[in-house]
Amino acid sequence: MADVAKPLAKDKLVEGTERPKKRAKTVPEASRSRPKRVAVSNTETAKKEAAEKAATRKEENKKAKEEAKIRREKAEKDRIKKKADKEKAKAAKEAAKAKAARKKEENKAAKAKAKTEKKTAKQEAEGKKKKAEKAKTEKKGAKQEGEGKKKKADTLKTDETSQALE
Repeated sequence: MADVAKPLAKDKLVEGTERPKKRAKTVPEASRSRPKRVAVSNTETAKKEAAEKAATRKEENKKAKEEAKIRREKAEKDRIKKKADKEKAKAAKEAAKAKAARKKEENKAAKAKAKTEKKTAKQEAEGKKKKAEKAKTEKKGAKQEGEGKKKKADTLKTDETSQALE
């Protein structure tokens, strides 16, 4: 070691210059640049620290597993809820569709019924009109008949009177 700590030949002055050449670091200087390792004097303390670290790591892992499990369960619940909501929405849509179809059918039936009633009312009105015309015609015919009989009677009377006069 003593040999290494001695300055090397390079450290000597170069002829004609006042300052020495760049010299290599000696061993003690080199060791100063990196952090010093502290030797653990008490192995029990080291074992204790290692055990504490392991216990802490174990607790953290356990906690992480629990959190992951909770996250998975929540995700599963959300998935189930989403599926149920989707089915509910689908059922509501189908119900609305069925309701609309039913309403359309009812409107169609109501329209047909109204059309039939209108037609029936029109036919009844025509029937009444025809009946009234027929009654009017019959009345007119009866009147004419009565007048014809009266004329005939008058004619007969006149004939009888004229015959009686003759």
